[in-house]
Amino acid sequence: MTCARTAWPVTATAPRSCKSRARPGSRRRSSSHRTSFKSGLLADVYLIPSRPISRDDVLALYERFYAANPFVTVFRTLRAPHLPALVGTNDAHLAVAERDGVVHVLSAIDNLGKGAAGQAIQNMNLMLGLPEEQGLDARTTVG
Repeated sequence: MTCARTAWPVTATAPRSCKSRARPGSRRRSSSHRTSFKSGLLADVYLIPSRPISRDDVLALYERFYAANPFVTVFRTLRAPHLPALVGTNDAHLAVAERDGVVHVLSAIDNLGKGAAGQAIQNMNLMLGLPEEQGLDARTTVG
């Protein structure tokens, strides 16, 4: 089963309502989630581009931007990030879908790992000239 607005499979972390809400005159939409998290953040962003753009073009932009970032995984396959896989890590997962000209970007992080603590370690490593990922060894396995 998939949501009528996007091609995401309907799961526990899928938008509660497939009907996106838009403010009058707005070019973005959002949806809410209804699930129980111990930690973590999911963000949905619906983009309505001024000119058509394909899912592959959006994926290519994200892949180029995050190519050197060891902590960001951009999913090529059409699937939603799995928040429990991110618990205790400094990783972020991004996924992109497109339907009827609307681009849906879904991101997930563990706000305790990728949040202030993980960011502080990354910044310290950069300031000391150390590898960015040093001390941040907990990683997700994306299959």
